Amino acid sequence: MHIPQPKFNSSEQLQIIDDLAKLIQQPTATQQPPCPNCTRANINPAECSSNCENAAEALSEDPVQHPIEPNIVPLVFELSAMRLVQTCWSCEGHASADGSIFKMPQISFYAEKPFYAQLINLYLKRIHWHKKIQYPWEVCLSDFGQTLEITYTIKCDLSCIEQPRLEVMQSDLRHIGENFSENIKQYAHELIINIKKSLPTYSNNSMGN
Repeated sequence: MHIPQPKFNSSEQLQIIDDLAKLIQQPTATQQPPCPNCTRANINPAECSSNCENAAEALSEDPVQHPIEPNIVPLVFELSAMRLVQTCWSCEGHASADGSIFKMPQISFYAEKPFYAQLINLYLKRIHWHKKIQYPWEVCLSDFGQTLEITYTIKCDLSCIEQPRLEVMQSDLRHIGENFSENIKQYAHELIINIKKSLPTYSNNSMGN
């Protein structure tokens, strides 16, 4: 089925390019540690990663009572490293002894612009298409009833999965979190190239060169 593309004018597409460029320009984790409660600021920044032994506490707003759970630390860390989104809640998922899931793994966040939530959603669909993860994941709107800010949640799309397995979802989460912030920057770079090709101004300049 053909879905028509939105009829953006050039200025709106240029704004998308600017938003993508802003993401690409954000400092990496090794340039500027992303953890809000980091207590190891005196370490070599090049060592900053989700593998840090203090990451679970350093990423949490309540490190004593609610450190980030192990299977979701990498993705929380990498989302924080994007700078343009702010995580606000996460759960690695929990199952009963018989394997039935009573808490689904998910992570909620705010975004500087809705565009960045859509970018994450597109990236998740892309890596599933390329079989980097086993289950499809998506970004949805959420409402915790505690803020007027738009809240987004990354969760597994279970619409086509009859018997979801928690260990598969947790494995997916770890794979999504691997170099997520740098991978999505690379994806943003590819999108900029494609958008520029569709703009007459850029296309004509390229032909002139």
